[in-house]
Parts: sequence; structure tokens; C-alpha cells
Amino acid sequence: ALEDLSLQYDSSVRNSENTVVQFTYGDDGLNPNMMENNDRPVDFERLRLHISQTTPCPTEDCLSAAALSTTVEKKLAEPRFQALLPTGRVFMQEIRDFFNSLAENQ
Repeated sequence: ALEDLSLQYDSSVRNSENTVVQFTYGDDGLNPNMMENNDRPVDFERLRLHISQTTPCPTEDCLSAAALSTTVEKKLAEPRFQALLPTGRVFMQEIRDFFNSLAENQ
């Protein structure tokens, strides 16, 4: 039965005998119980609104569309984001898409 299955800290699924049943939980390693919105781990728009309301910076200029895209790509090239690959490829694309949509709406 499924009662003896558990998700381990290494993201594998194991049974009560500690045998690996799946090397990565689900297709993408994401736990549906931890999703924020639309079955995704982060609701970017909610975070953007929260940040803009809690730390307003009315005297600071916004980044240009090109500067925003460059900054996002530099951050995604950092080891902490590269460590998400290959399973985090969709998540990283969602980050790019979100910031590209912000850049287009400036």
C-alpha cells in the first residue's frame, strides 16, 4: 500500500524498507502541498505587490527594460540558480517570463 511511502530530504520517494521508489518526487520534484498559486511554487505577482507595498522607493528610478533583463540573466547564471538545473529549468523560465513581462509593461 501507499502508506509506507515517504518523501526524503534528498527528494527521493522511499518505502518503509528504505528502498528507492522514485529518485525525484513527481515529474518535477515539487510537492503539491507546498504550492502557492496555480500549482506553482511561487506567485511572482503576489511577491511583487508585497515588496512594492512594504518597501516603497518612490525616489528611485526603475531599471530600464534592458537593464532588468541583463540583471535577471546575471542572477540566473549564479551557482545558486544553476544548482536547480536540470529539474528547475521550467522554474527558471518562469522567472525570465515574469521579468520580461514587467520589462515590456514599463
